[in-house]
Amino acid sequence: MNMLVRQEPTIGEINARLLTARAKIGTGRFMLGYGVSETVSCYITYWWKPDQYAWEDCRAIGEGSVEDCLHAAEAFAADLSAQNAAAVPAIAAE
Repeated sequence: MNMLVRQEPTIGEINARLLTARAKIGTGRFMLGYGVSETVSCYITYWWKPDQYAWEDCRAIGEGSVEDCLHAAEAFAADLSAQNAAAVPAIAAE
């Protein structure tokens, strides 16, 4: 009998993917919540401080399987990185 067993990412793989996503943004942190009952469930949030004197703020960015949350973090980082790049004014060549 050939059964396909879905493997969850290892802690090392999760850390590497979240650190890579965070590096694209350059600030803030991801928090991954993980629960196990009959099934594995997961949620991921992004925490940041708008400025040095502000309270930390949070945004929920994904839920589902661990892989769903990692994909959500990577997509969120790519979108935020693109928004940040678009907000930086281009320096005109002289």
